[in-house]
Amino acid sequence: MREEVFSPLLNKEELDPNYKTSVIIEYIRSLRLHKLRISYYYYEIVIQILLRCNALFKLHQLVQFQVLGDSAPLACLLLSLDKSYEPAFMLGIDMLKRLNDTSGIIEALLRKNDVTAAIKYACSFDKEDSLDAQKFLQSAADSGDNALFYSTYRFFVSRNERVRKCTEFTKEEGVEEFVALYQSLFHEI
Repeated sequence: MREEVFSPLLNKEELDPNYKTSVIIEYIRSLRLHKLRISYYYYEIVIQILLRCNALFKLHQLVQFQVLGDSAPLACLLLSLDKSYEPAFMLGIDMLKRLNDTSGIIEALLRKNDVTAAIKYACSFDKEDSLDAQKFLQSAADSGDNALFYSTYRFFVSRNERVRKCTEFTKEEGVEEFVALYQSLFHEI
């Protein structure tokens, strides 16, 4: 189907991009109706066409109304589009939430240096004890926001005290550079 029907269709430059996307979406709908597996390839083609003709709002609608089914690769693609279409990031987060991918959401928030939201999200699932302090402290340090770094550092110190009954980090956590940064910025031991 891909080689005989869709490749020739997609290679015809004279065809309207809306027509191309309509044909593929109808094929996806048909597969879904007959409960057949839908290859990510078809979602990717629709997305590429919409990106080429800058139809980002249409992409938004297709994802929001779940015409394009939820999948981790599609969520990652949406997260990566946030520079060209800011709402795509939230669509990706929503999709990861529907997929119950807590760690994916936390990672995405950290990549945007939204450390506070990542910590709050982890805490809402009682995952704060298993958080990787190094990732969070790195993201907070990369943000250049000293107040964010301070609050992130203090969060992990409090966690250490609650979990291990001491405020120090273990050598295995690999946060020595952040301890030194904290001490240099805030002159605390």
